[in-house]
Amino acid sequence: MSETPTSLRADQYRPGDEADILALNQREYGPTDVMVSPEAFRWRYAENPAGQTHISVMRDEPSGRVIGFTWTIPTQIRLFGQNRLSALTANLLIHPDYRDSLAYVKLIRYRQQVLRQLGFAFRYNFPVETLFERTRSLEKMSSFLIPLLLRPLNMVKLAQARFTRRWLQLLAGWGGQITTPFLFRRQAVREQHGLRIEWLDQFDERFDDLWARAQDKYPIMTIRNRAYLAWRFAPIAGRTYHIRAASTGNELAGYVVLRCTDEIRGIPTGLVMDLLLEPGARGETAGRLLMAEAWRYFQTEKVWLAGGLAFPHTVEYQVMRRAGYRPVPQRLAPRVFRVAFNCYDKALPDTAQIKMSDWFITMADYEAH
Repeated sequence: MSETPTSLRADQYRPGDEADILALNQREYGPTDVMVSPEAFRWRYAENPAGQTHISVMRDEPSGRVIGFTWTIPTQIRLFGQNRLSALTANLLIHPDYRDSLAYVKLIRYRQQVLRQLGFAFRYNFPVETLFERTRSLEKMSSFLIPLLLRPLNMVKLAQARFTRRWLQLLAGWGGQITTPFLFRRQAVREQHGLRIEWLDQFDERFDDLWARAQDKYPIMTIRNRAYLAWRFAPIAGRTYHIRAASTGNELAGYVVLRCTDEIRGIPTGLVMDLLLEPGARGETAGRLLMAEAWRYFQTEKVWLAGGLAFPHTVEYQVMRRAGYRPVPQRLAPRVFRVAFNCYDKALPDTAQIKMSDWFITMADYEAH
């Protein structure tokens, strides 16, 4: 390990810094992370439909080398009935050789200045738990844990994988009748409201109409219009997303975005990335049809486990529960999923007044950042 220089300076990103940023990111998270290629860097930095991203960096003064960074990503959020420009802060990362210095403190304070200067109404992030505990005294954000929902699809393969016997016993106990044929039968869903399932390769104008009808289901939601969805689910870092929509005539009642991966402990896993349903009975019926379609797709892809994120107060959570997904106890979860946030605009509720039941979050919000 090299000696840690004491001359560090917080600064803004300059063209050419991306080489250091990508190298640090790959060192920390490995080659399967979403932010390891120049293409992925451009996607997040320059192509975001909500606006230009700001990157705060920490430099080693003598060399000018970037030894730490954090992203401030503009996002359009529906906040208590208003569309507001907000900030998602992400990837607070310092080179291991500098973690015992004041680099974290300097970088966080610089980012706080940036947030004030840019005038964001709201800021949120999805912190790594160890870093959240280390830095929470500097930022004083409110936070909630996000439930992880899982549905085992192949218990035999899971038993043969790298799980301990104790882990499998806990999994079976948590799932109740999880090993019975009931959860593995093809779900029969009687079509209602004239709904049918479409396989789509792009987001069309109907997604804007769906968002207009769904935007006030919950008080805090990332604006899921056509422009955002097309950007969010671009094929970055080798990730392939599959869109399924429930429609009647030329109108969407809901959609689901799916992804398969073996990046989670080497287990072939199907992810329910995003599930959004219109309000009302037709939306719930669309949800049942979409989750049945997700089950068929995951079976075709031969995944062993399926999962997603959702808060219990949402209709989307209840639809997943009826499809066989169960909330995972913290002792079984692969990691802690947390959202932390601040309100800056006095026209919005005070940070401490915001409740878990105000939020709508899916894996799509969490995964890319």
